[in-house]
Amino acid sequence: MTNHSNHSLGPIVSLLLLVLLVSAAYRGVYFRVLIRKIFRDAQPAWKVDWIQETLAAINNESSKCQFSPLRVLEVELRGMRFTLVDGNVGYNTFGKTDVHWTLTRSVFVVAESESAQWLERNADIFRLAFEGTTHSVFVADIIKLNEILSEKHPS
Repeated sequence: MTNHSNHSLGPIVSLLLLVLLVSAAYRGVYFRVLIRKIFRDAQPAWKVDWIQETLAAINNESSKCQFSPLRVLEVELRGMRFTLVDGNVGYNTFGKTDVHWTLTRSVFVVAESESAQWLERNADIFRLAFEGTTHSVFVADIIKLNEILSEKHPS
């Protein structure tokens, strides 16, 4: 009897795994669509010297994460102007025998002290990813950021 009940769980487990895979794929595509929508009027990051220089300094200071900008966009949100960066964030994780890097496509903000305090007060959208000696980096909740920017500038 036990053997029979184990066989009946196989299709259920397979179905659950399939649902999880489809859900993860949908979420990835959805995030890319939102990023494209947010950054439709952006410029390439290589055209903005201060972003390149500041992130190079942050990457030299950080041993846990690295930031690679692709596009930048100046925005005003809740009374504060700042630069959103669309790029990759690499996080290191320790395996059993070595260090692994995981890249994640993200939207983030490079901040000095005044803007960092504002970003901390807006924790519903931004979370601290790196705190350095002169700059901090905050990663945005893409869904929440899109909702707020869409309210301000409907498409």
